[in-house]
Amino acid sequence: MGTTIVITLLIIAVASLVLNVYQYAEGRAKKKEIEKIVIDATRVEEKLAELQKTYDNEVLHKKWAIGRIKDQQAVIDQLKSNKSKYHGKRKEADNA
Repeated sequence: MGTTIVITLLIIAVASLVLNVYQYAEGRAKKKEIEKIVIDATRVEEKLAELQKTYDNEVLHKKWAIGRIKDQQAVIDQLKSNKSKYHGKRKEADNA
């Protein structure tokens, strides 16, 4: 009877030890998976920051280009108005 109890306790102890080893291995696998996810998330964040910087640069370039075009259009309009003023004076001089 005593040996039956000892054998039963020994079987329970071995089963408990096996389960602990299994849980430890599972925990390590989860830890590695979490580390991989963190590394991937970091890479994605770095790529996002790079793309955001490129996008912001493109937006600034677009604003600059629009401003430049407006400035050039203002110069063109000014030259056209000066030309028409000069052209009008020239016609008057020719008619006189």
